[in-house]
Amino acid sequence: MNTDSGKQIIKNIIWNGISIFITALINITLTPIITRNIGIEANGFVDLANTCVTYIDIITIALNAFAARYIAIEYHNGNYKEANKFYSSVAMADLILAVLLFVPCSVMVWKLQLVLNISDNLVSDVKLLFFLVLLKWCINVTGTVFSVSAFIKNKTSLTYRNSGISALINALTLAGLIYFTKIHVYYMAIGSLAAAIVNFYMNLHCTKKLMPELQIRKSDFSFAKVKKLLSSGIWNSINNIGNLLNSGLDLLVCNKLLSGIVMGQVSIAKLIGRIMTTFTNVMVSAFQPKQLEAYAKGDIDKLVDYLKIAMKSVGIVGNVFFVCFAILGKGFLELWIPGQDNSKIFALTVIVIIGDIVVTVVRPLFYVYTLTDNLKVVCWITICSGILNVVSMFWLIRNTELGAYAVVGTTTILELIFRFWITPYFAGKYLKVKMSIFTKIVFRHVAVCVVVTGLFYCVSMNLILKSWLDFIKYGFLFGIISFPVISVLELERKELKVVIEMIHSKVQIKR
Repeated sequence: MNTDSGKQIIKNIIWNGISIFITALINITLTPIITRNIGIEANGFVDLANTCVTYIDIITIALNAFAARYIAIEYHNGNYKEANKFYSSVAMADLILAVLLFVPCSVMVWKLQLVLNISDNLVSDVKLLFFLVLLKWCINVTGTVFSVSAFIKNKTSLTYRNSGISALINALTLAGLIYFTKIHVYYMAIGSLAAAIVNFYMNLHCTKKLMPELQIRKSDFSFAKVKKLLSSGIWNSINNIGNLLNSGLDLLVCNKLLSGIVMGQVSIAKLIGRIMTTFTNVMVSAFQPKQLEAYAKGDIDKLVDYLKIAMKSVGIVGNVFFVCFAILGKGFLELWIPGQDNSKIFALTVIVIIGDIVVTVVRPLFYVYTLTDNLKVVCWITICSGILNVVSMFWLIRNTELGAYAVVGTTTILELIFRFWITPYFAGKYLKVKMSIFTKIVFRHVAVCVVVTGLFYCVSMNLILKSWLDFIKYGFLFGIISFPVISVLELERKELKVVIEMIHSKVQIKR
């Protein structure tokens, strides 16, 4: 990895991290406010609304999954006219899809009380919440193609900067609403809608600045290009159906088969798991532009190097998060949402995060399926895993007293079984390299997680958090100690040297 690539990747990581930090801060701040003022059930509906939007994404992802790949390959090879045909075709098709899906989904929202179990006092608020989330989704889908230029130019830091500014708009909107008016559950959607509008405009501006040669032209719209994108992307949609069956139905199952309170508890556990995932995804997405460039140029060795360092970087962040939560999580929940069943929520969260730990380290390898346009086999495996998950979940809920533990537990167990071997195997197969290149990293990552968590847990067994100051103090302490320890254990000597050089060069630039 050369110095310029390293500098850009670090810049991508910093801006993406800022964006995610602001979003995570909003969730952490508002969850106790909503829980305290409206109830834990209402908080569950916020998460459920955003989850339901992913059901619609199954349709649109078939079109958008390979857009960046095809546009980038044509662009890097100097075929600008072909690149613009893909660009225009995706932009217009996204707009048509958004309009067509908005109408039936709006009708469903209008009759939402017939689909979900909603307390009478929350019906109007929850309906408005779902409608605003749907509107935000339409704006996001329509503007998806405008983030492609930054990706192709390896300037994704601009996209993340835009996301960070949008997240700030979200935070300010929410702060104003909560300060000046009585709180409602749909406030979360108002803030995110405002952020989506701002983000749409800024990404459009970046596209015009970075790649003025890309323009939406009616004459460049091509059904053949749309068909080509759909033929490749349909497998992403099928894979998303599998992901939906694996974890996307958790809150819906809780709402229909258990209770609103259980749904709220599971939503909090999944929120914390999602925060960990989004922070680790900073590393995943930061490396992807260079991975795509390496693949487009046929440099598989360089691509594998990028994948390895991405896996290890993601693994380090994931392990630091897990270690800190295992030690401080129970105390954090007591400070964050006092009065709730925090022992249960802590146990649910740990179960969720255990599954995420293994998925985290192999997540960079998911991009191999997109790069090589090989999704069929993996999709069917994901579907089978999802069906097994749903069947197991329903059986355990009906025949045992596990309740919420059955919902999150089946997902975690199947993630551990299917992701541990299958992802490295197919990544190696499609890139024509040894599977052991990737499995060694996975084994090392899991071993480091077990050893460091056990060590830190023994040291902190009698630790009690009495205030937020205690949490910040010990969180900073354990984070600052665990990060270098885990980094040394996860990385090889030559990789540590590269990382140190990248950080040093970044510090020199700032000076």
